[in-house]
Amino acid sequence: MERIIYIAIIIWIYPIFAKQVLPEIFVHEYVIFLFFTIGACITPYGFAKSILLNKKGLAIVFLIIPLSNLSLFSIERHYSQLLINDLPIIQMSNKIKSNLIAAPHSAPNDENRKIAAQLIYAEYGASVLYKQNNSITVFEPTEIDINKYQETMSLMKQGNEIKQELIRQNQERFYLSQIQLILFAIIFSLVYSFQRNATKES
Repeated sequence: MERIIYIAIIIWIYPIFAKQVLPEIFVHEYVIFLFFTIGACITPYGFAKSILLNKKGLAIVFLIIPLSNLSLFSIERHYSQLLINDLPIIQMSNKIKSNLIAAPHSAPNDENRKIAAQLIYAEYGASVLYKQNNSITVFEPTEIDINKYQETMSLMKQGNEIKQELIRQNQERFYLSQIQLILFAIIFSLVYSFQRNATKES
């Protein structure tokens, strides 16, 4: 039983350190999933055997490993969601106040109205009409304005890519948690029932 514990612990912690030592191998999700699946199968088997052999200390260790995994998944999902909600790049568009749209006409002076038109272009890439010298003028972006808009689009694209990746990782952690719980319940029940029936028959 002790050997199984050592194997389970190694399988549990090895991918974490191996990512630093062998990133070209452990960057692949299927390799990590393979280690995860093996560990998810070993721990309920060891837990069931430990209970049948009345080895409470070993049973606790076999229970701590999957509980630690589930806790880590939960913590990572929580902080990833916080990052998704607080990511400044993603929130950039949401911070433009509704009165900015009206500012090219309602701002108190010509300078502010032109600045509002520049901000709208930098955010949306649209040349809007704004009031200038008591007449209506179409905003004509300079090269600097165009560069600012391109930078905004680049930041928003990066932000959306980060957001999508974080969402994908959160979904993956959720499914892995469910898989671990299901495997633990099934394998523990099968091993415990089979071994107990075998013991009674003998």
